[in-house]
Amino acid sequence: MVVAAAMILVGCQAPIRSAPEGAIGASIGAPIGTEALLKRHHLSGARAGFLLFDLNNGDRVSARNENEAFIPASTAKVPTTVAALNILGPGYRFQTRLLVNGELKDGVLSGDLYLKGGGDPLLSPQDLMGLAGQLGDVGISRISGRFYFDTSFLKSIRQIEPNQPDDARYNPGLGALSLDFNQILNRQAGGQDNEYLPVHKPGLRAAQVFRMMARLVGVELPEPTAAITPNDARVLARINSAALVDIVRLALQHSNNMVAELIGQVAARKIGGRALDLTESSAVLNNWLKDRLVATSWDGFHLPNHSGLTSKARVTPSQMASIIRFAAHQRFGGWRYLSLLPVSGFRESFRSRFRGPAAELRVWAKTGTLKYAKGITGIMFTNSDRNLAFALYVTDFKKRKAYDEPGAAKTPGIESLAEKWIGRAEAFEEDLIREWIAGF
Repeated sequence: MVVAAAMILVGCQAPIRSAPEGAIGASIGAPIGTEALLKRHHLSGARAGFLLFDLNNGDRVSARNENEAFIPASTAKVPTTVAALNILGPGYRFQTRLLVNGELKDGVLSGDLYLKGGGDPLLSPQDLMGLAGQLGDVGISRISGRFYFDTSFLKSIRQIEPNQPDDARYNPGLGALSLDFNQILNRQAGGQDNEYLPVHKPGLRAAQVFRMMARLVGVELPEPTAAITPNDARVLARINSAALVDIVRLALQHSNNMVAELIGQVAARKIGGRALDLTESSAVLNNWLKDRLVATSWDGFHLPNHSGLTSKARVTPSQMASIIRFAAHQRFGGWRYLSLLPVSGFRESFRSRFRGPAAELRVWAKTGTLKYAKGITGIMFTNSDRNLAFALYVTDFKKRKAYDEPGAAKTPGIESLAEKWIGRAEAFEEDLIREWIAGF
């Protein structure tokens, strides 16, 4: 039903139109002050592009390099979540199950136990304790067979992006059994907390934690081993996730890469009918969008994963703006896509930018950040009560290429310089968007 509704919407969606003569933005180009802002924030070597259009009538208000491809960073989570909400439906729930293939007698299961993952992006220790408790509730105290974990529902991947740091918490492994964002707290020898590190074998870790949970409730299990659940295994217990629409809201608010990747993989699996690696699953969702937004030029569009954690991804402001418009005219279980996005003026959205009465509640958007690449896309409400959608990108391709060179990470001061660039790019974004709010 959701997919059908989306297709109906697409069928009547006209392309974004150039503004008529005499209207705001009739002369398409950079608003007054854009070049000055780039210079003010010492971004003269960077490329900047945007598209700003009226969400109600589709008229284009202003644009700059709107058909030039930029690095999207985490704004790539927008196409991922838009496609997934349509493909899976807003009420979709991920399942984690316990299955058995033996009989229970006198507290002993004479057979094997299987912990089978369904790609739940928010699987928690509390969920595993709930499953472990159900073992005790049915009278199992131990098993005579093996304890297996099954991650075959999705492709298991050691890390999201091989070119990102191996020990970065935002670059964990992926799998159908992914516990606690696939991060683990590294403790120093003295017992003090140090930092979170990524888990690269999430299925094994989840199974090991479940075994510990089972022991706590009085059920002894052997060491876990990877296996595929046999077809004749019976479901003993299951845990359902929150609804997809609620998971998407959290994924966009906190910009969690693992959550976005799992959502994308599961959505692609529904279309492809099998577990796919990131390259394959990303291509499936990319093609799904292209098939529906037929009036959009997709030249240069390249999303090799679902989270945007790669400097190889490319998207134009025009393409992202089209996706925003497509999503804005839908309802996902009663939710507007706008209401799933981070909002200015609350919590720590936008790294404390867009605060104060002139901007709070006026910007609903997803940001993206990599070294030497910044983006923000969403919807704004202007002082003249216009409802404008936008996509804005800034990339310094020369500096990003140098940053990606082998051995560059060892260059003294390279991280500090990159962080300072991000700060300047964020200030540029804020100044320009505040100008749009006030001027349009």
